Amino acid sequence: MQSNTLLELELNAELRRVAEACRAWERLAQQIGLGEEAAGAVELALCEAINNAIIHACGNCPSRVVRVTVHQRADWLVLQVHDQGWPMTTEPASVDVRSGADCAEGGRGIGIIRGLMWHVRYRSGPAGNTLEMQYPLPGDQR
Repeated sequence: MQSNTLLELELNAELRRVAEACRAWERLAQQIGLGEEAAGAVELALCEAINNAIIHACGNCPSRVVRVTVHQRADWLVLQVHDQGWPMTTEPASVDVRSGADCAEGGRGIGIIRGLMWHVRYRSGPAGNTLEMQYPLPGDQR
């Protein structure tokens, strides 16, 4: 299945950089004509995911990088937040967090993300950690 890249960001793992990512998302949401409610839900989930990567995985270490990508894949927006910090689980794993599977981090961020996005998947391995979130595009944007 082909994917169209809509946004790519590389952020130093500093909380002040989250606002930059949020502004980039707001511009993109406006460009693709995403409604206010959907754009707000995706923005909140995206910002929570970036916060988690910066705080928990990268330990607020500015020399570490968090990568954010947004793709359109068929009728879905696919957002990925990737870091090379500490994983949520002790072993490389793939956890479907929407199903309620237990992750080592006990914070509310994953719960918020899970409540806002349609599909949420976490993978960890030698290449780093990736939280992938999917949100359906409205019918007129497909």
